[in-house]
Amino acid sequence: MKKLLLSFMCVSLLAPIPGTLIDVYTYTERPIEDRFTNNYHLQIQEAGMMNDIQGGFYRNGVWHVYYLYTADFRVNPYGKKFGNKSTNFYHATTTDWIHWDYKGIALSRDLTSYGDVSSGSIFEDVDNLFGLDERFETGQGKGQAKTIISMTTSYGKGAQNILGYYSLDDGYSFKALKDTPIIANEQKLGEDRNMRDPFFFTQKDDQGNTKYIIYNAENDNFGVWVSSNPLTGYERVGQYNAKHPMLECPNLYKMKIQGTDDYKWVMFYGGNSGWGEDKDDLSTGTFYVTGDLDENFVFKADSETKRLDFGPDYYAANFWKQQGVFSNEKVESLTTTAWVSNWNYHYVVPHDGRIGKMSLARNLTLSQNGKSDFTINSDYIGFDDLAATENKEFENEKQLSFSNNSFKLDLNLKDIKDNLSLYFKDSTYSIKVDIDLKNNKVSVKRKTAYKILKERSDYQKERIFSLSDFDKNNFNLEIYLDKTVLELKLPDGKTFTIGKVIDRKTKESLTISSETLTGSYKFYDLNNI
Repeated sequence: MKKLLLSFMCVSLLAPIPGTLIDVYTYTERPIEDRFTNNYHLQIQEAGMMNDIQGGFYRNGVWHVYYLYTADFRVNPYGKKFGNKSTNFYHATTTDWIHWDYKGIALSRDLTSYGDVSSGSIFEDVDNLFGLDERFETGQGKGQAKTIISMTTSYGKGAQNILGYYSLDDGYSFKALKDTPIIANEQKLGEDRNMRDPFFFTQKDDQGNTKYIIYNAENDNFGVWVSSNPLTGYERVGQYNAKHPMLECPNLYKMKIQGTDDYKWVMFYGGNSGWGEDKDDLSTGTFYVTGDLDENFVFKADSETKRLDFGPDYYAANFWKQQGVFSNEKVESLTTTAWVSNWNYHYVVPHDGRIGKMSLARNLTLSQNGKSDFTINSDYIGFDDLAATENKEFENEKQLSFSNNSFKLDLNLKDIKDNLSLYFKDSTYSIKVDIDLKNNKVSVKRKTAYKILKERSDYQKERIFSLSDFDKNNFNLEIYLDKTVLELKLPDGKTFTIGKVIDRKTKESLTISSETLTGSYKFYDLNNI
């Protein structure tokens, strides 16, 4: 992903420690703080910055996850940056998407002369198309090659180029496919030509020959590059002009339409809907649209573009196929996560030196609502086996209150007629969620005491969006609160992800209010999960 905000300077901040003066031109290392340490959201363990999620794969009962990690990156409370010359792929594993083993750097910037690696895609080469698994080639394998391929972006040598890497040890370490680009950027002097975030996959042509395909983000379109050789010879055969540029992080899967035997191509990507004729004023985000591939493997949309998540801090999403699925065709469901932040204010969010975190994982399925109307359904993963800390039924209440900074809450309301309000807060921040049941509208307003964040209008702006029709006699809401992240699943199935900054002393509280509340809830304390 391109660093959208390359440099800036702000001149005022609510001091992180009262009475402490901070020089705008210096950076001081700071201790790890509990208030920035999530209980069940993945985040980096040491100082530096994480951003785009790189996806991964499932093997031998373990999910493998990669994300960008810049170890020497530092930013002081004024937003002045230091370092930023060591971006690698960090590797973490999990069996349940809640508990994590942090394995370390798997794909290093030092593998080629092009330096830092950036966003791309992971491909399991089970058919040994790259010819790298010698056991497979000599017939001693067990039917599937072990090779993991990573196609990435490099910003080295003054341009965005596409490079390739491979692993033969289950993704714990990678080597370069070659020192030169898979696709070289023919950028002329003085140009800033966008070509990044490659999504790599294969297809058969009409004669049954394997074609190697890369979708690159190229500012306001996704360029489609095709070759008969995985390592060279790519030609640009077309482009898909998606809504909400600048465009990044393309992903393309042929997903099963639930309740049928049919499949449909779905394009997922990152974009910015905060401007332009298609704007929704919800800022950057992850989008999806259905369509088909033409004879040149170029995506053609046949439905409206929709948001995957309606919050401001859900970007650079990536995806995992289910066990035993190696192609991006015939996909029953996908697992997805995203980077929890926003380039409009990323560098000025208070932190303890660890910058960046990942959303919860979700299972995605595709449903059809009409001839040209498709919806991605999202269900959070990892909580089914948890026992509730508290189960409670209530009747004719006006308010429900909770005090905790790490929990899951499943709320069920019966025959709700009045508007519902959720109010999360401590002495430093608040997030107000108002659900207008008459007009099926949601508004979310985040506030902060940090002056430098107040100066970023996108941080505190009110976000308003519509809900689809749902059963108001059986109103369900899921709330996932962690130290630095809030995630919601709304009654029509939409999700909303937003970051937050808590203080050092005050307990967080949640107040749920309406004229009449009747129903039940399950509360899960996740502080010691």
